Amino acid sequence: MISLRIPEEMEKRLRSMARLEGKSRSEIIKQSIAEYLTRREGALTPYELGKDLFGAASSDREDLSVNRKQYLKESLQAKHEKRTGTKKSDGTMTWRPVAEIVFFISSMP
Repeated sequence: MISLRIPEEMEKRLRSMARLEGKSRSEIIKQSIAEYLTRREGALTPYELGKDLFGAASSDREDLSVNRKQYLKESLQAKHEKRTGTKKSDGTMTWRPVAEIVFFISSMP
């Protein structure tokens, strides 16, 4: 047996709904609790909801969080080389693009 206290406004709405449906307030409350329990028992956990997404954008680099700036620098250099073809024969970039990349990376948090 459960004793339940609800706000007066909710009690008025419950009484009105019980009258409309021809049910007792207890019946409506029991039905509501049963529906709630059924929904909750079948609900997925946050892990179950996202498990197919975890690691979806993973990298083979285990040190990505530590060396992100270096990897970003390399990625930007490769992108720039592809677009402009400014890679020197010794493998280095021309001065200006490298300076811009270094400035961008050094300003990152």
